Amino acid sequence: MLVFLQQNASWICAFGMLVFAAVQVCLMFAQGRQQLRLKRLELIQQLDEVAFEFDGSREASLKVQEWLGKHQSVCALLLKKKDSKTIVALFNYLMEIRRDNAIVTTKIAIERVHKFNSLVYDVTRCLGTAGYGFKKENMRKEKLEIK
Repeated sequence: MLVFLQQNASWICAFGMLVFAAVQVCLMFAQGRQQLRLKRLELIQQLDEVAFEFDGSREASLKVQEWLGKHQSVCALLLKKKDSKTIVALFNYLMEIRRDNAIVTTKIAIERVHKFNSLVYDVTRCLGTAGYGFKKENMRKEKLEIK
């Protein structure tokens, strides 16, 4: 047995280094996925902070839209195209609120907050459950579907 190990030591060392390198690559990819999860979690937390102050008014919708505008590139890179449609839906809803010139009654405000919370939940779900890496499919410049 000792003779076999002495004669094949270079092959055994090479195999050991190969296994070590494979483990290092796996750890590198795991750390990359973990960093993306943390970035998504940070975005969710920031969105929650901005969404907490939403009261159904035009000013509150403008504030959320400003946040979405500041973070649109990061969201586009972190979500697949079908998942990023939730952010577009939220943005379009906020645009509807900003265009509405009617007086905001308590009933209208409650309805707006309810629908807003539903849309924010969809965005949070997409960001929170995404397990993939950066996506290039959203980087092509296309017209934003603002209604």
